[in-house]
Amino acid sequence: MSDPGAPNANTQHKKHDAFDWAGLIIAVLGLIAVVAYTSVSYWQAKLTKQALVFGNQPFVSASETITTYDDRAKAWPVTVSWQNSGNTAALSAHAVVNFKAMETPLTKDFAFPDLIDGPGSAMLIPPKTTIASVAVGLPYSDGVAIRNGDKFGYIWGHITYKDTLDRSVVHITQFCTQVTVQAVTDPPKAQPGKLMPQNAATVPVMNYTLLPCSFHNCSDDDCKVQSTNTE
Repeated sequence: MSDPGAPNANTQHKKHDAFDWAGLIIAVLGLIAVVAYTSVSYWQAKLTKQALVFGNQPFVSASETITTYDDRAKAWPVTVSWQNSGNTAALSAHAVVNFKAMETPLTKDFAFPDLIDGPGSAMLIPPKTTIASVAVGLPYSDGVAIRNGDKFGYIWGHITYKDTLDRSVVHITQFCTQVTVQAVTDPPKAQPGKLMPQNAATVPVMNYTLLPCSFHNCSDDDCKVQSTNTE
């Protein structure tokens, strides 16, 4: 005759199963917690790195200048200064600058080809530094034609560069500027028996204005967006 106070074998087995399931659930929850913590830590580290890169990467912009007339070349030199406003150097920078006077204004489907012979300007631009690239010429005849409204003058180009934080990424800045000419003044000619005026110009002087084009002024991903919008 069995003792009514003794534990039932079936009851003990059920309790044992319950403990097993509880242990399994605790183990699974622990594993989930570890995975979640690891995932959060990974994304926190990734976001921190991205913020570090974004906050310190180089950023290069263009600024155009037309300098004093070169009498030997019969042209005004057009120089583009590249300013790195970022906190790290722009490495392996390669810049190309073009000028062309055209019969009609630019349109969005213009291809912006590189017109120069040669590779352009190669440089390293330290942070918070400006470096000028090799100049291209704006011929005297084009300056007069632009002044007369017979042609439309444009300067365009681009620079590509890498940064020290992620050298696999190639950055790009593109620019386009229209040149409008208000006046071209030739130097006074010497008159027999007359003295030349003091401080008289010895080369042609051009009064001009530089206006940004409505497209092809962009950097990195924005250039891809502009390219898509022109197709």
